Amino acid sequence: MVLILALCAAPACGGNSLTAGSGIEPDRQVVSLNDTDRAALCDWSNSLSGGYGHDIVCSDGRTRPVDDTQQDCLLRLSSLGSTCPLPVREYEACIRYIYANACAAEPVTPPECEVYFGCLGP
Repeated sequence: MVLILALCAAPACGGNSLTAGSGIEPDRQVVSLNDTDRAALCDWSNSLSGGYGHDIVCSDGRTRPVDDTQQDCLLRLSSLGSTCPLPVREYEACIRYIYANACAAEPVTPPECEVYFGCLGP
């Protein structure tokens, strides 16, 4: 579950708006992004929590870790595999869902995240 939470943030953290995207063309496949675009995608996803290393603190006191560094995020994206059919828009939708539900009592895998989690494997 750390993987899921490493990509998310809680609205209480004062992160960026959930409506703003990464700025990368939504139909591009994540696995086809160059290093600069992958870094931008990582920066966007981690900015939702206030930046790298800013763990999410839920109202009940639980904490949810985020990536400590950009490299942590880049390593995860590189593990998707070259055939992962994940467009940027689906990745962003998954991250937005995780962000909105970071402090939920029971994490679930939403439809928005099925391809992403499936590409990450067990």
